[in-house]
Amino acid sequence: MTMPKTLSPGLLPAYAMRVLSALEDAGWEAWIVGGWVRDALRGDPAHDVDMASNAPWKKSEQALREAGIDVHETGTAHGTITAVVDDKPIEITTYRTESTYSDFRHPDSVTFVDTIEQDLSRRDFTINAMAWHPIRGLKDPFGGRKDLAAGIIRAVGDPQKRFHEDALRILRAVRFAARYSFVIDPETQQALEECSGELVLIASERIGQELNRILESKRLGWALKYERIVLRAAVSELAKLSKQQWEELCEEASLIEALAGGLCPQTLRWAALFSQNTVKEAQNALKRMAQRTEVVAGVEALLMENEAAADLLERKSVAREKVLNLVSELERMSKGSGFPLSFQLVELWQARSIVERWTDERRRNIATIKTLLTELCAEKLPLKPAELVLSGCEAMELLKLEPGPKVGNVMNEILHQVTAGAVSNNHDELVSFVRNHAAELTD
Repeated sequence: MTMPKTLSPGLLPAYAMRVLSALEDAGWEAWIVGGWVRDALRGDPAHDVDMASNAPWKKSEQALREAGIDVHETGTAHGTITAVVDDKPIEITTYRTESTYSDFRHPDSVTFVDTIEQDLSRRDFTINAMAWHPIRGLKDPFGGRKDLAAGIIRAVGDPQKRFHEDALRILRAVRFAARYSFVIDPETQQALEECSGELVLIASERIGQELNRILESKRLGWALKYERIVLRAAVSELAKLSKQQWEELCEEASLIEALAGGLCPQTLRWAALFSQNTVKEAQNALKRMAQRTEVVAGVEALLMENEAAADLLERKSVAREKVLNLVSELERMSKGSGFPLSFQLVELWQARSIVERWTDERRRNIATIKTLLTELCAEKLPLKPAELVLSGCEAMELLKLEPGPKVGNVMNEILHQVTAGAVSNNHDELVSFVRNHAAELTD
């Protein structure tokens, strides 16, 4: 990839320039650091702007406040404050180096230093260890620009030391490699694998955050294939899989992304990741990693129906009503995502049909189910009694019913008749239907 030797000063947002100028007008040195520099060199969309300065944090705070900039003391133990300009946060951290990491996450102590080069030496990867200034240009003591151009993820200094400091960097390396389609430097890769056991010391929610980003990269299949040791160390449920299950998982994950044209929903990606595990194992893993409630429910529904609805694929023909039952069940389990999850389940089946070489009959049934789902979705059929245009109160009045379980039974039967095509979800038609079938409905 062609990489500019430096960046145009005009790339820096005005709100960041205001912070930089305030620090320098007060006599301090400051640089733009981190992801903004990396992504700007790549020509990617703007990243949050972070700065490093030789100013002690109290002096930075004073200079910014005197310039009329709002400041929050967000991490002063480590020399960090956050300035806010035009509702945009900018972290400013005093140049520092770090001691040992007893908890494998936070340094036991930090030492404030004098130069930007010393500060950059503590960072994780060379592509993240660059600094830039609109006048002084690019500061790149570890060859980050060269690695960025060559597509290499390389630790700064000794990779073993970097990963012992914070084991989450192991997953960050995989995430960056997946996101940018980079390769991992051999020495860094060896350290990844040798240090992967330390991931058990990392909080599960932090592991979940990194895995989410790996899934968002659209390259889960690559990560599973080439970072098997790391992912099995990160998620204990994946370590239970056999060699054959792992190989099928790699292929299936890649196929699902391809079949979705790169627009795969995150719920389906998580379901693909745990498609070789039991539903309970997937549920435990997702909850432990603090994934959103709707994602956990969606994955659980997909994996449960993947097994429960398998008989649909074995039938000589697929009935419309059976497909609608599938949608309704997914709607119930996910509380509102019946149709989206139904289409995701079809994509899961399509990928598995290729991996496991399903019969032509089964593949034809998948195609039929997808066609029926498209038709049913277009019809906007109700999937639960609350979506009927006839309310429970109206049904009670028409049938002279008292409040109680019988009302729910009646509404479920009306819903069944609508979804079966016996009557439309039209108010007048439903009123007429209830009156004409009062005896059967209340029997």
